[in-house]
Amino acid sequence: MIDERVSLTSGAILAESVAIFKRHWPLILLAGALEGLVELGQEFANRDRLGGIGGILLIALFVIVCQISIQGIAARAVFVREGIVDASVRPRFGVYMGVSALVLLGIAFGSVLLIVPGIMLALRWVLAANFTLTREMGVREALEASRDTTDGHRGEIFGTFVVFGLASYAPLLILVPLAGGFSALDSVEPWSAIGAFRVTWSILQLTAGLALGIGIFTTFVGRHGRLQEVFA
Repeated sequence: MIDERVSLTSGAILAESVAIFKRHWPLILLAGALEGLVELGQEFANRDRLGGIGGILLIALFVIVCQISIQGIAARAVFVREGIVDASVRPRFGVYMGVSALVLLGIAFGSVLLIVPGIMLALRWVLAANFTLTREMGVREALEASRDTTDGHRGEIFGTFVVFGLASYAPLLILVPLAGGFSALDSVEPWSAIGAFRVTWSILQLTAGLALGIGIFTTFVGRHGRLQEVFA
């Protein structure tokens, strides 16, 4: 169930995400910066081709685990501060990691078959991981809760993703010409002016993505004691 007093539009979701960031910007920005540093470390490792293809895959897996962990810790802290969940409720971080991995695999598999199935799974399961941080749900419960909560409102979520995607990738219009093309952009050194701009953009993009994920959840589920049961 969703809070009937919330206006479920893309604009409302974006406004909630901005409000969340304003209230908790030090924490969310720190989480985004840590994610960005992990990605930067991955870039250096890949340039040195540590361990060949196997090493690159292991490093990519390590980066994904680190980023998911950072996001989960930050999101849980925000939910406690916002009154979404009481601090005494035990977060199921292990289940959170499992749900996050399953969602990523489902979206990737759906995208390989066709782009549309991947998008549909992303919209269907967008709330699943955060339910494990706030409701002590298992994997199946969290996926079902997300499916039921977003039912009938996935168009609004899709619109939010489109606006976010367009805004977050807009800096490429500046970066790509300055670097001399997409391939040249990947080879730019991080300590150069263009490289520093790219790293900063990446951190801000990760920060905004985290705020958006939290904002979608708080928009649909409610804040300050208004959390409703999904399964009546």
